Amino acid sequence: MAEAALIGRLVAANSTPHVRAERLIATGRVALAAFSLLAVQLDPIARMHAAAIQLLVIGYVSYAVMVAVFVWLAPMALLHLGLAAHVLDLILFSLLTYLTEGPGSPFFAYFMFSIVGATLRWQWRGTLWTAAAALLTLDVIGVYADEVIGVPGFEQDRLIIPNVLLAVTAALVAYL
Repeated sequence: MAEAALIGRLVAANSTPHVRAERLIATGRVALAAFSLLAVQLDPIARMHAAAIQLLVIGYVSYAVMVAVFVWLAPMALLHLGLAAHVLDLILFSLLTYLTEGPGSPFFAYFMFSIVGATLRWQWRGTLWTAAAALLTLDVIGVYADEVIGVPGFEQDRLIIPNVLLAVTAALVAYL
């Protein structure tokens, strides 16, 4: 009887909204990483940083698989794992965006994954904090590209649409 109660508590702990959210995010991260690797293999976006981008994406695939295995096999999700994974995602997305085409990069869309993940984990507050971090990162990358290293052909007005897209997406998702 005691074993049945213990199993019942473990099953209940593994079906909490937090655990389900972490599993969904981890599975989405694996899909995102795997298709990123495929895309980079088929068409290296920035030839100047192709090796660094490929290394980052391979590392991201490895990290995504390890997190997914841990989240799916652990008896209970660790609350701090979500925050650490979220921060690492934002850092990797920022690096990939910087190394490719800045705000015009296809990796820019990965910030949307972070916004949705933040919403699943921390509701509207997480959405707004993540959007603020993504907007700040995007603008720093843009200003750095324009003012510091002087990327040829980069114009700061190219930041308007990505900024508005992130802000509107965050507002809509936070409202949900």
